[in-house]
Amino acid sequence: MRMDTNKNRIKVAIVGIALCQAMQLTLSPVLPQIAAAFPRVRTSLIQMLITAPMILGALIAILSGWLVTRLSKKKLLMIGILIIGIGGLLPLAKDTFSLLFGARLFVGIGLGLLTTLSTAVVSDHFSGRQQAGVLGIQSAGVGGSMLLVTTVAGLVGREGYTNTYWINSVAFAVLIMVVFFLPDMGPVRPKKDEKIRLNRRVYGLALLTVIEFIFVISFSTNIAMHLAGSYRGDSSVAGLLIGAFSGVQVVVGLLTGWITGYTKNNSLYVAMVLFALGALFLIFYPGTLVGLFTGAILCGASQGLYVPRVMFEASNAVEQKATAMAVGLIVVAISLGQVLSPLILNAISSLAWGETSTQAVYTIGAITLLLVPMLMMILRYIKQKKALYQ
Repeated sequence: MRMDTNKNRIKVAIVGIALCQAMQLTLSPVLPQIAAAFPRVRTSLIQMLITAPMILGALIAILSGWLVTRLSKKKLLMIGILIIGIGGLLPLAKDTFSLLFGARLFVGIGLGLLTTLSTAVVSDHFSGRQQAGVLGIQSAGVGGSMLLVTTVAGLVGREGYTNTYWINSVAFAVLIMVVFFLPDMGPVRPKKDEKIRLNRRVYGLALLTVIEFIFVISFSTNIAMHLAGSYRGDSSVAGLLIGAFSGVQVVVGLLTGWITGYTKNNSLYVAMVLFALGALFLIFYPGTLVGLFTGAILCGASQGLYVPRVMFEASNAVEQKATAMAVGLIVVAISLGQVLSPLILNAISSLAWGETSTQAVYTIGAITLLLVPMLMMILRYIKQKKALYQ
């Protein structure tokens, strides 16, 4: 009974950490207000307030395999949570874009630690089907937290975008939760002269993840500016849409085990197609709530299915001691996709359509995330045929 209690306390800590991970999106509903406050700042830089944290987050993820040999995962998680709390409140000191952007970069250090190590902690304490289930709970926790954070941010942001900074103070409550609920297993101690290596499978998953997240993050970075008709410029509507995008991840995360039982090794491809379908709704119905919410739900389902599945596949593709490094590489891929997203998509939009538009961005996403799964499945079929006749 005590073991079950400890496991439940660990799950609570993992959900608390997920709440801090959601702080990446605190500014999503108020990007138009920030753009209006700093009219000389380019649109790509405004959008990068959402993706910029993962610039340093990617670096930290790369270093995670080494960091866990020096400090325990619990201590590193505590440091990450503290950074998110302090960095999130820092822009309250002075209302300048340079301080805001710098603070977001600083928050990325914490996000990098949390995103990488929270999954590694799951692998430390759970295995097999239970591990897959807890990874689903973790994904649901992130989705639920994003729903809460973005909805609150959209509401308080109507009175001024700087009000959203205060949401980050929740990190200090999560820090206390982690201190008391998460066991400290100490640093990872590899054997002398033993190297921690990754394999081709993990690198392939990382490449696929970069492609997925170039487009998945485009929902959050573009939706507030994409609204048409009477909804244009309404931060509360943008917040509700981002909340729907995040909220569906709760449901999909909790049902991950059941869903992947049907989709099996096609789970990642199904996730990509879900985003493509969601993007089509956003393209054709930018001024109707039904179309917008359907698009948000499908795009959110894509992330809700993709993240726990890719983390599960990456962590099980390597030995236990290499789990943090494998998950770290996936986090790097997520971060790289997020950082590159506004730069790549706006550039392609400008070249192909002659202007930067959210309509063009979602069109590119729909086309790409329909074609990539089809190509990957064709290549897998060819590989299987060759293996059959060898």
